[in-house]
Amino acid sequence: MLSNGAPIEMPWLDRVKGVLECYLGGEAFGGAAADLLFGDANPGGRLAETFPKRLCDNPSWLNFPGHAGKVEYREGLFVGYRYYDKKCLKPLFPFGYGLSYTDFAFTGMTADKTELSDTDTLTVRVTVKNV
Repeated sequence: MLSNGAPIEMPWLDRVKGVLECYLGGEAFGGAAADLLFGDANPGGRLAETFPKRLCDNPSWLNFPGHAGKVEYREGLFVGYRYYDKKCLKPLFPFGYGLSYTDFAFTGMTADKTELSDTDTLTVRVTVKNV
């Protein structure tokens, strides 16, 4: 269970069965953590940022700690996942990564086309139910 405000290195990841990222939970964090650990609540969510394999893979690594108390963000447009895409770096966990422990049932999936060209739009409809 992690309680942090930014991505961290996880060299120990292959030695644990799971990781629950809780970010900064505030004053209700203890009770919420207990509910998750004892199965009284379902953990689920998506990462709000990219987690690098190594902190030195982070796009801002070369700009820290700055000079005279000032840090310049020189990444330009290449912040977050854009930097990893540009540099062809595979992060530990990409932006938006996440799991849920809920089981889902999918029914009635339909698509409005069976063949597509490069410029076509495909609409897919499906009913999703928590089971």
